[in-house]
Amino acid sequence: MSEDALWNKISEWEKKQYIMTGAVMGGGDKKGLVTNHAFTTLGVAEYKGVKLVKIRNPWGSERYTGEWSDHDTKNWTDDALKALGHTKSTGDGTFYMPIKNYKTLFYNTIVGYYQDFKIARLEDKWERKYDIRNLKWTIENPVA
Repeated sequence: MSEDALWNKISEWEKKQYIMTGAVMGGGDKKGLVTNHAFTTLGVAEYKGVKLVKIRNPWGSERYTGEWSDHDTKNWTDDALKALGHTKSTGDGTFYMPIKNYKTLFYNTIVGYYQDFKIARLEDKWERKYDIRNLKWTIENPVA
């Protein structure tokens, strides 16, 4: 999958409020990220043409040292901080990285798909002798 396709998918999943995680696996240079560890993928943002992924370490620590890390003074200008609503070095575990780094460093993105569920209520009294298909039902969506 291309970087653009992955960014678009994460954007789509974010809009649907799906829960997303990503795992960093194996060895090699992981730019400070803990390996064999899952992170929450919070969504995406774009700033001046740069496609970014917003990530959170559930441990509440930020060890990422690559582009757009909290230690990156080149990209994190006052304007970028304001535009993305980011606060650096707060110890909340939230950080950004370019989609190219996400695609390289993260082994996968796991998505918790869900659909609104519905409650069905039988409005008629059912007896075994009746065909269930001929009874009156009410369908509700409790989360709508």
